[in-house]
Amino acid sequence: MAGRGKLWKTLRDDDCVHNQDCSRQCGAETGNNFERFKDKLLHSDFKGKGNISQSRLEDATRIATKNLLLGFYGEDASVDVTIEVLIWINCRDVAAKLREEREKDLGLNEKISEMSIEDYRVKYKEHIHREYQQIKDRNSRLGEGTLLNSRYTKLIIVNQYRPEKEREHEIMAMGQRHAEIMNEQARSSITINTLFRPERDAQAPRLVALVGAAGIGKTMTALKIMLDWATGKLYKKQFDYVYYINCKEMTLLTQERSVADMILKSYPTNKAPIEHILANPEKILFVIDGFDELRFAFDQPESDLCSDPRKKQSVEIILNSLFRRTVLPECHLIITTRPTALGKLEKCSKCFRYAEILGFSEKERREYFQNFFENEKEASDAFNFVSKNEILFTMCFVPIVSWIICTVLKQQMDRGKDLAQTSKTITGHQDKEFLWLVKWFYQGKQKHSSVYPLCQALKDPDCKIKKLHFQFCKLKGTCCRDLAAVFSNNWHLKELKLYKSDLGYFGLKQLCEGLKQPDCKLQSLHFKDLARSGCRDLAAVLSTSPSLTQLELNSDLRDSGVQQLCQGLKNPNCKLQRLKLESCGFTSTGCRNLRTVLRSNWSLRELELSGNHVGDLGAEQLCEGLKDPSCHLQRLELRYCGFSAACCEDFAHVLINNPSLITLDLRGNHLGDSGVQNLCMWLKHPNCQLQKLW
Repeated sequence: MAGRGKLWKTLRDDDCVHNQDCSRQCGAETGNNFERFKDKLLHSDFKGKGNISQSRLEDATRIATKNLLLGFYGEDASVDVTIEVLIWINCRDVAAKLREEREKDLGLNEKISEMSIEDYRVKYKEHIHREYQQIKDRNSRLGEGTLLNSRYTKLIIVNQYRPEKEREHEIMAMGQRHAEIMNEQARSSITINTLFRPERDAQAPRLVALVGAAGIGKTMTALKIMLDWATGKLYKKQFDYVYYINCKEMTLLTQERSVADMILKSYPTNKAPIEHILANPEKILFVIDGFDELRFAFDQPESDLCSDPRKKQSVEIILNSLFRRTVLPECHLIITTRPTALGKLEKCSKCFRYAEILGFSEKERREYFQNFFENEKEASDAFNFVSKNEILFTMCFVPIVSWIICTVLKQQMDRGKDLAQTSKTITGHQDKEFLWLVKWFYQGKQKHSSVYPLCQALKDPDCKIKKLHFQFCKLKGTCCRDLAAVFSNNWHLKELKLYKSDLGYFGLKQLCEGLKQPDCKLQSLHFKDLARSGCRDLAAVLSTSPSLTQLELNSDLRDSGVQQLCQGLKNPNCKLQRLKLESCGFTSTGCRNLRTVLRSNWSLRELELSGNHVGDLGAEQLCEGLKDPSCHLQRLELRYCGFSAACCEDFAHVLINNPSLITLDLRGNHLGDSGVQNLCMWLKHPNCQLQKLW
């Protein structure tokens, strides 16, 4: 009977019909709320039960509407439907009151005293302090960590969008001139503590986009926000609760969840005052780190978004609802992102404050070196060494670059080597980390590459080109930045071929960053003479680009390259259908890695490995994978792979155990009469579905 009473009270009393706040939110006259309630009820399909017919509901009074709800949905469900419809018409306070009263009647919501809420808040802060006081250093051993406060160094942050000309001016500067520019920016910089302060007569922002290039310190800043809030140094009176959301982790989640679930996950306990937390959204801050990592389109109409923080939805809808302010619109957001994804964020939220992380000033570069090295003399020696090298000194404004340089110098010192010898190492290009940095700097300084005009045309909205082939064009790594920008702007481009191009390690890395962007819709990728070192970046593309269905490589990958590539092929997000690794120089060891791919990649339909001398042992490894029930391969090309008659027994077992295989090409292998005879015998087996044998 509790449901009947509360439902009638809601429909009868001023709660729904005459509530002034509700009327202002709805943007309607007071007397129209009940009619709007009935109108929305007509379109409700609660849990697939359908809706009340228009003929019965159109002229129904309040009492009749209550009876229709109870008769159609039942006592408990009718209250849930009423709450849902109230939220739809933006009467959230009334919906919350009805839910609270219903839960009181059912004994599900014990009264939480102010003291217990304060106790929870204290314990939550203690939990956040424990979680964020240490960070995992890339060099640390298992179980070791570094105190965040001992490594963190202040960054220059500005709150205004800077024109491209100004950015180019900074990039082209070097050495002391670049330091002067950074110091000048530092004088007008802002702090994290002032991000939500209103400017002049404007309202205080509720969403701040913290923008910065790769490695500039966005994640470190996000973690520092969490730690400083927990220790009372930041937003002490402004926010009661601060929650960290890692976007890369969010993309891996497949189960539906609610905003309330995300809050509860931050501090797992059965005593969380979730109703109290949600009732005060203006006291909540979400720190959403790595918006550019999200592979979602965020193109849902607003009617599909979520307004109830307790309602479970897909991760994409939950995040989009937060960005577009349909759920907990009074809460605050700090979103970190690379500039490449800023356009997508603008589509999600039209109104936000822009802040950009620029990196270290000269003073902060010195401080970083002091924080990194435990020994003061080592820190001084390292910084003096770098400050004498104009290139290295300039590059150190990027925190990740400072970290790499400090790491390499520390290794040199630990080995007892003189830093003077390190300069010879750099000159001799023997140290990969330093070589990468030098290439990064010089390629970053080049204003335009040779393909820049072409790429500008390809980015034009009217460009409908679907295939882009560079054959014998001898492209260099400097072209990759412009090519990468095309992938995010041209949705029509479906195929890219790069033959005989010297992209280099850094160039391929930039190219792959573009291929990983969610707006990239490339389906087919072909490389000839791909550097073996690029396989790890290519594997990352396979793991994050569901549109990519075809990959062809004709390069000297060897077993190590194939092993790295298979890491991406085994990822559940990989949707590759056709893989061609022709004359890639791998052996039976590479086949062992491909065996695991055949067992785990459900989407792979065509595999071509011609020109690799894998021998009978390689055939055995491949056949083990082909016989697995998870393998759905339809076409297999193995020309000139060094097979003999001995491997035909393995292929025979594949023919009768893999019903999906319809094409097998073994031309150019010395199978002999006995081998062919063995295969033909099994072709007659009723389980064999092979249609073509070459």
